[in-house]
Amino acid sequence: GAGGGAGEGEDESEDDDAPAEVTGWVKLAESPLFPGPGGDRRLRDYQLEGLNWLRLNWYLGRNVILGDEMGLGKTAQTVALI
Repeated sequence: GAGGGAGEGEDESEDDDAPAEVTGWVKLAESPLFPGPGGDRRLRDYQLEGLNWLRLNWYLGRNVILGDEMGLGKTAQTVALI
């Protein structure tokens, strides 16, 4: 998925860059709807996780790069952020 920080064998709670709580920022619990032919579309769970990661870093004023395997929806996550 998206989000940087913990690799295999690492405990996410040890990530010094991840704030425990951010005042004023709210994590999206579900995907926004995107109109499309044949009905509305939603982000997949891992794409929603990436969108929340992008939103949090934008809120914190961090410069980040979203990277993962090809075909997992980086473009959809970026467009959702915009």
